[in-house]
Order: sequence, then C-alpha cells, then structure tokens
Amino acid sequence: YEAFTKGFEHNIIRINYAENVELYGCDIVADGVPEDEVHRRISNIDLRSYWKDVVIDSCMLVNKTYAEAGGAMWIRTGVNGTGGLTVRNCDIEKSCHDEIIAVFGSGAYADDIVIENNTIKVDDTSGEYDPSAPIIKFGTSKDHVSNVRFIGNDVDVAAGSNVLDIEHANGVTVSGNSFNFNLIKFLTQYTGTDNPSNLVNGVAFYA
Repeated sequence: YEAFTKGFEHNIIRINYAENVELYGCDIVADGVPEDEVHRRISNIDLRSYWKDVVIDSCMLVNKTYAEAGGAMWIRTGVNGTGGLTVRNCDIEKSCHDEIIAVFGSGAYADDIVIENNTIKVDDTSGEYDPSAPIIKFGTSKDHVSNVRFIGNDVDVAAGSNVLDIEHANGVTVSGNSFNFNLIKFLTQYTGTDNPSNLVNGVAFYA
C-alpha cells in the first residue's frame, strides 16, 4: 500500500479493538508529503486501545515523510489484557522525526511483544527537525509494559539520540542484534531511574 499523505495526522493501518490479525508480505509506504505540511503526524502502523495476537511478518514499512512526528510502528498500551505482538522478518525504514518503533501510552498495559529478525534503518540527517528522541522506546513512566524481546535485528542508525529508551518495563531482553551507528552517540537510557516509581525490572542484554 503506498500513500500520498496530506493533512495533520495519518495512520496507514490502524489496529484498534482487534484480535488475531496477521499482515504478511505487505509493502506499507508513506511518502510524498507537500512542503507546506509542516505540522503532521504520519505512522505506517498504529496499534491502539486494545489489540491481541497480532503478527506482522515479511512486510516493508517505509516512512520517508520527514514529518515532525510519527514513526513506522506505534504500539500503544491499552486495557488490561492487551498484548501478543510479533514483528519478524520485516524491512523497516524511516526518515521522519520520533521513534521508529515505540511501545507507549498513558497508564495502560501491553504484554508479550516480540521484535525479531528485522532490518531497521533510521536516517535523521535531513536537518528539518531535531533528531529522533529516542530511536526505539519500550514503555513510559505511566505504563505497564512487560515481556518485550528485541532479538536478532539488524539496526542501521544515522541520527543523534538514544538508541533504546526503556522505562517502567518488566522483563525486557535485547539479544543477538547488530547495531551500526553514524552521527550518533551510543547510549542506552533507562529514563527516570532517580524516581522509584519509574521501574525497570529484569532487563537483559546479550551479545
């Protein structure tokens, strides 16, 4: 699916109050934003409110909009019971601001997220907006995120911010990934560790 996006906020695919969803072999491309669209949010896939047992396999997610907000995949926390996402064997690329992949929300839940064997490319060198902050995010201070596995991914980053931001998460594994950086300081950030309410438990990193 190729989209010429115009307007303030766009999601090419939104998954909301849905179960047992599978996307296989789809090309989901956002491109061609007019120069006068300076305030815009564009994401390829947006999971919202409640989702369960979603598989995204062998897809191409490309966001070359240079938008000030939005990413390739936004995984929003939802009502208790939200979870069960596998993203594998995908080519994921973006030039827009914001995270390429984010698990976030406002005081809700997300459990059992697997992101494995993907090619992830970020190019924030256009200079139109500040570099993405961070590149990949798991959780916020208000959320309940658990059992996240980031495994066997090939990550190529040209940006100027943190690569991983893990906050208020329980059970996060980062294993067997390849990272290539350009114009970026490697920093894995656990945001808010000075505040006891911002809990990060069971985070494991493996080569």
